[in-house]
Amino acid sequence: MKYIHSILILLGLFYYQIATSQSKAIEGAWQGELLIQGQPLTIIININKQSDDSYKGTFDSPDQKAFGVPFTEVTFANNILNCGISKMLLFVSGELMPNDSLKLLWQQGPAVFPLKLGRIKGENRSVKRPQEPQGVLPYQVKEVSFVNKIDQIKLKGTLTIPQGKGPFPAVVLVSGSGPQNRNSAVFDHQPFLVLSDFLTRHGIAVLRYDDRGTGESEGVFKIATSIDFANDANAAFNFLSQQNGIDKNKVGIAGHSEGGMIAPMVATQNKKVSFVVMIAGPALPIDSLMYEQIRLTMEASHTSEKDIQNQLIFNHQLFNYLKAMPTYDKADAGLDSFIKQVVIGQMGNDTNGLFVTVAAQAKQLHSVVTPWFHYFINYQPKSNLSYLKMPVLGLYGGKDLQVRALSNASVLQTILEKSKNKVFKVYTFPNLNHLMQTATTGSIEEYNEITETFNEAAMQMIADWILTLK
Repeated sequence: MKYIHSILILLGLFYYQIATSQSKAIEGAWQGELLIQGQPLTIIININKQSDDSYKGTFDSPDQKAFGVPFTEVTFANNILNCGISKMLLFVSGELMPNDSLKLLWQQGPAVFPLKLGRIKGENRSVKRPQEPQGVLPYQVKEVSFVNKIDQIKLKGTLTIPQGKGPFPAVVLVSGSGPQNRNSAVFDHQPFLVLSDFLTRHGIAVLRYDDRGTGESEGVFKIATSIDFANDANAAFNFLSQQNGIDKNKVGIAGHSEGGMIAPMVATQNKKVSFVVMIAGPALPIDSLMYEQIRLTMEASHTSEKDIQNQLIFNHQLFNYLKAMPTYDKADAGLDSFIKQVVIGQMGNDTNGLFVTVAAQAKQLHSVVTPWFHYFINYQPKSNLSYLKMPVLGLYGGKDLQVRALSNASVLQTILEKSKNKVFKVYTFPNLNHLMQTATTGSIEEYNEITETFNEAAMQMIADWILTLK
């Protein structure tokens, strides 16, 4: 059953009306211990109220070096708190008690554990993020909104414009997989905040925005695919191009991870895109990229070769099944039958009744095989990369375990050469990870531990390259 558990984790790599008095009672940081098989696991839950009276929340598991994991659903009414991450089959629910504690049940899959949390006074932890801008900023900062006219949803973000007359070159930042805010906040880092600050200080206007259904943006994230996110990015590009002080002939799109896949999708459809920056962007077919990601991340976790092979075999079966299904609806409808075939193939006849147990856990795949993932696993980056005629910058980290530089950088280079793109640069920073941090191993566990949010040399290369475009 380990292979089922692993896929739920690995697929997530490449991936939130009450009275004011109640609001004050629940907002803040809460800490306690989850007892699993006799071992205590520290859990911190952070709850914040939004301007529209809704709630957002994250949780930390410091013992597992996981910080700022966002809940996709948070409600609080009549002293009852409910939080969840449907893709992880994680649900937390319970009551705010009179003694200012939370009495909760923590449910993950079929397992349920009691959890009592107490309020943390002041900051829940101390992290150093020296690259985040502080104080009075030497550029204009505007809170903006724009509309994706295809889906009729309003997206909100932040536009930073250098001081001076302009016109300035400009770029839209597109986030990677999973619901992310305009700062692309992850593991207590805010990469897009740091990158936008750096670029704007160097004379480049930047628009960053909340993903649909996230932060202050409208829309529903969980039913969207990369095509929908590309439409959002295109709306952001069109909005940015029309702003005062912007050089309309020098407006581009920069995307990280899946955002580095979406940027070329937009550029092939919108001929006004002046340049594309791919930061750890996929160039391999996505299923091939995922096989590499699975092996590299499992090796970094010191998983045995046998378990790695079992995981790869299962993923190979799943990916082939999804690629054979022409639509998500057909893939979802046949998923139970697929699971049954796989389990029986591994265990033979159901003489011990194990099939029922394994199949019950395997059905968790329904929460993983979403419209987004069906589209994603079938995607061929070459289908858009080979049509890029505008300047392209591709940056990779040599210690990236999620989008392997050795293969993706070389494939991108070959595609752009064969398509006779006249202005492009593909570069690998040997010691950077997937988040473009200076890393030791590149493992996900390091992300939060590293003080650096975004390597300055990488940001400098992006700025210099944009500024030198004619």
